[in-house]
Amino acid sequence: MDEAIAEYDKALAIKPDYADVHINLGTALAGSGRLEEAMPHFQKALELAPDVAEPHYNLGYALAHFGRADEAIAQYRLALAIKPDYADVSNNLGLALAARGRTDEAIACYQEALELNPNVPNLHNNMGTVLTNCGKVDEAIVHFRKALEIKPDYAAARKNLDAAIGRKERAK
Repeated sequence: MDEAIAEYDKALAIKPDYADVHINLGTALAGSGRLEEAMPHFQKALELAPDVAEPHYNLGYALAHFGRADEAIAQYRLALAIKPDYADVSNNLGLALAARGRTDEAIACYQEALELNPNVPNLHNNMGTVLTNCGKVDEAIVHFRKALEIKPDYAAARKNLDAAIGRKERAK
């Protein structure tokens, strides 16, 4: 990753107004756990290419990481306005909305993402989590089981399924 970052830095020295390089450098920095360094590159990419979904998504991710959920939500919505079939954005928007207690909106985002990518285990796990949190345990169990059907060794889904079943049993 460090080599890629160095190469992107070289590319920016040659052409500092190249939006794709800012996106790629920001993504590489974020992938290296250097989100603070990545954010200015996502912001620069937005200046250079405001009609591209990727920098909105990436900036939203970084903002969410720093606890700036409302700003992240705004960036995710901008990304979806540009590219409505961007399942990763719908997923992350769902996470940000759920973190703000906006469960109905989060569920709608996960439904959109699952319509686009029905075989992604973390989408089912996220949907199950928000459904559990709003008391829809039977529906949540279906999603946790689907996540495990897709990825049998998915520890988080297994833990969440067990917790949901336990919650259901205690409610009897």
